[in-house]
Amino acid sequence: MVNVIGSAILGDAMIRLLGFISILCAFSGAAAAEDAESLGQKFLNTMGGDIWADVRTVHNTAINHHPQARLPYIQEYWYDTKQPAHYVTINNFDLDRVRAYTAQGGWSIAENNFSHFSEERLQREIVSWSRSLYRKLHLLARQDENLTLAIGEAGRLEFFYDDEFIGWFLLDSNGAPTRHGGTPSSENYTNFERLAQFGAVSWPQGGHDNDGWRFEMLSLDVSEDAPAVDYSVPAGQD
Repeated sequence: MVNVIGSAILGDAMIRLLGFISILCAFSGAAAAEDAESLGQKFLNTMGGDIWADVRTVHNTAINHHPQARLPYIQEYWYDTKQPAHYVTINNFDLDRVRAYTAQGGWSIAENNFSHFSEERLQREIVSWSRSLYRKLHLLARQDENLTLAIGEAGRLEFFYDDEFIGWFLLDSNGAPTRHGGTPSSENYTNFERLAQFGAVSWPQGGHDNDGWRFEMLSLDVSEDAPAVDYSVPAGQD
């Protein structure tokens, strides 16, 4: 009888302990979610705040340096936050390139050589579009119901859309991004320099990845209008 009573007491204690642990875990999860939301808001405020909610077009120009390019080149591109669409030009004394795509298809011209995107290339580009820094800021400012945030390893701020991972940031104490990655891996990323003001928004004035590529931002404009570019195949190229 003593053993039975002792077992019952022990069982009740274990049930209470497990219940307490469950409550503690639920509280910790809620606290982590709140921390992620607070960190996300801090990041958004540092980058320009709610203006990103209405941004449709991001148009920027940067000097790029790449190990496979003999000379630095000017890259100019237009990005659409609302739908997969991207238009890019690359120019220097050696390079004269254009590429463009929408969800319906894409094409490129490199030193007068024209080609259509394969379906595989198009899907890669669309995935890249979905993980863009610009789109993450747009979704965050709109408080998109399909966007969720989490705190990951090393305190990085992780973004998920429809439960699919779309990227992460490391932020400094002010909420400015110091590093960004588009995949869950912590081995592929871009390091950012300090922020600069471009009109109503802030953006890193430069950065580099771990493969030798680096950029220096020359201009960045945002607009509520659709990109003022033509994504269709140039005449005589189809």
